[in-house]
Amino acid sequence: MSEGCCPEVPCGCQQWMESFCDFETVTHTYCGTETTFEKCKSYPMQTELVRPDAGIHQQDRMFFVSRQEQDVESAPGAVIETADGEHWQVYAAEYLQAFCVWKLWGRNVATCFSLTNRLDIWDATGCESDCQSVKMQRVGTVRGKILPVAGQRSGTRNSDDMRVRWQCSVERWTVGPYPLAHHRISSSQGMFRVVSFQDGGPYVPFTMVLELMDV
Repeated sequence: MSEGCCPEVPCGCQQWMESFCDFETVTHTYCGTETTFEKCKSYPMQTELVRPDAGIHQQDRMFFVSRQEQDVESAPGAVIETADGEHWQVYAAEYLQAFCVWKLWGRNVATCFSLTNRLDIWDATGCESDCQSVKMQRVGTVRGKILPVAGQRSGTRNSDDMRVRWQCSVERWTVGPYPLAHHRISSSQGMFRVVSFQDGGPYVPFTMVLELMDV
């Protein structure tokens, strides 16, 4: 860089902002601060960069956002939300000073773990076992899947009924920090109550053990 060239802003920053005609708008959230970038570039992960042993997967995506547009910090733990509502967890970040650009590696948990079904979350405060006398309120929607994982014959000796336990995996829990006793989850399979949950961190599904309700 020659002396006197771009004295306050490194050469390349403004050029990067003007070099593309296919920018997308994303929301970047880090440490509780939500910022909208209207000039974001993103690319699928290149095959030659995929290294499962290092935690870099084919379904991951790379995002580039400019501090020339929004002067914010970024780091692993940030979340990028695209215009179609997908959430990408940032697991690596590099600042390209010559272009004032953050290069961010992101993972979409729903895509990576095939969490493709729409699941509704309900508030059933005051609901009895049959929930006939209480009108539940839908309080959220997540992407996930529900599968039967265990079964045991009911206590009656001659009964042919099975008590089934189900496992629910979602990309993240969206109603507070974790499920509460009054929360219910519904899908095309029915209405479920949450028996237990496990949060393994932002890069793997949030999992719950469910029990199918008689509604």
